[in-house]
Amino acid sequence: MTEFKEKLRSIQFATKVVPQTLMEKRWEKDMPAYKRLRMNGVQPAQIDGSAKLEQEANHPVEVQMGHRFFNPDGSRYNKQQIARAVEGVEAAREIREGMEARGESTIVRPKDLK
Repeated sequence: MTEFKEKLRSIQFATKVVPQTLMEKRWEKDMPAYKRLRMNGVQPAQIDGSAKLEQEANHPVEVQMGHRFFNPDGSRYNKQQIARAVEGVEAAREIREGMEARGESTIVRPKDLK
């Protein structure tokens, strides 16, 4: 019983709300950015890093994929390059869906590329 009384005496209360975990501390910036992006109709890949993506992304696709696009020389993709990349992804998706609808395999083997 004396241990319990001692425990009660040693309890301290914070004067302000303190983040309980490191993740909650990181989310102090990321969660509001994630909510703003969602309100703008963009679905970020994850909450973590949303604040940085919100500041640095050139296109909603970068936010949705969770990373920025770079050219081989290290420069950033411009909006036209990103739009072309999105068109390519959409075309590939249409091809895959068409093949699946016809019952064809969507697996590409090296011998198929000759």
